[in-house]
Amino acid sequence: MEPKKLTMRDLQKMEKGEMPMTEEGQRRLAEMKEMADKIKASIAASQSAINPVIVALTAATRTTESAIAQFHTGQAAAKLAVGSLAANIKGFQESMRPFIEQMAEALRVTRLIKGTAEEVYEKEKGFYEKKYGLTIRDYDTFWYWLCEEFDNHLSQNDEAKIQVDYEAIVNYYGRFYKGQMERRVLLVESEPVVGKSTSGVKNRKTQSDIESCYSFIEAFIDEENASEIIEKLKNLYKGVDPGQYAYMLYALYDLGLISDPATANKTKLHQRLNATFTNVGSRQNLNDHINRLNAPSQHENIEIQNHKRKIQNFK
Repeated sequence: MEPKKLTMRDLQKMEKGEMPMTEEGQRRLAEMKEMADKIKASIAASQSAINPVIVALTAATRTTESAIAQFHTGQAAAKLAVGSLAANIKGFQESMRPFIEQMAEALRVTRLIKGTAEEVYEKEKGFYEKKYGLTIRDYDTFWYWLCEEFDNHLSQNDEAKIQVDYEAIVNYYGRFYKGQMERRVLLVESEPVVGKSTSGVKNRKTQSDIESCYSFIEAFIDEENASEIIEKLKNLYKGVDPGQYAYMLYALYDLGLISDPATANKTKLHQRLNATFTNVGSRQNLNDHINRLNAPSQHENIEIQNHKRKIQNFK
């Protein structure tokens, strides 16, 4: 049996002595400490790089002060000195901008690595409530999802990738949380009793609604266990007629294959639906169903390959 993967919370408990320390835990904690040390070293290096700029600015300021002292001897000389000071200040501000941005990002990542989940939760939940309109209950779900994603990246021991992917994770799950995160949790928790065998489904001349749904999903992804996904979707949408292709669009959206149905290629989507179900109505009818989704206006394309790995989480 494959050992349970350690989470950030497990590592924190091991570090505090609340859980027995394991070899994997020691390794992961050592990697995290090494990573934090690298970030500190990076910050120190950046600060060292700024010192010559500060020295140059100090020298420029002294030069300017000397020029100002000569103001009474010539108006033109004074104006030239003031212009030089303004140029020096602007140049210093521009040179500092990348350092400030890098410092902010490094501190943010360091805080998440070194701080406990509870501390970061208290500091950041107000930020996400204000930015994304998440309730406390929503944020709890979002936070633990984010911790698991971030924990996966930590295990790769790649500092640069962690810093980039952390922002990507926050942006993705924060932007598309409404109407999607709770559905994903339900998909994971539904635990339907299904068989893995799908033999014979494609060869039947008359398909039931659920078999049509299977064909629909198969038209977009090549998954051996697509029937399990369908069963979970059926369990999620109890009481809904799965023969309506609006339901199929909801299923596609929940699976992450269409990040924004409102901006998807409707012509291609309509052709795929017609090829699967043969009689789905007019193009306008399809548009009406798409409009019912009330999807956020995010202009993103269908990313089938990118989402295949995420589908594994739904099984």
